[in-house]
Amino acid sequence: MKADIVLLTQDIGEPKIRSGATTSMISQLFVVDVLVFAYISRFSNKIFKNLKRSNKATLIHKNNKRIK
Repeated sequence: MKADIVLLTQDIGEPKIRSGATTSMISQLFVVDVLVFAYISRFSNKIFKNLKRSNKATLIHKNNKRIK
């Protein structure tokens, strides 16, 4: 499967202390955070509705374990 959009982050090379790996990982996490927050902003009503349903379902199971 090919992606419709490719997100690139900076390649700073790989020095002896391997800070390049950390820098690229932080850059990628930042891009993912921005995308997640943009998605949440756009679809917040649906997301919060689903989170409430999920929370309710897990609380039922959590409460059942306490009773036993």
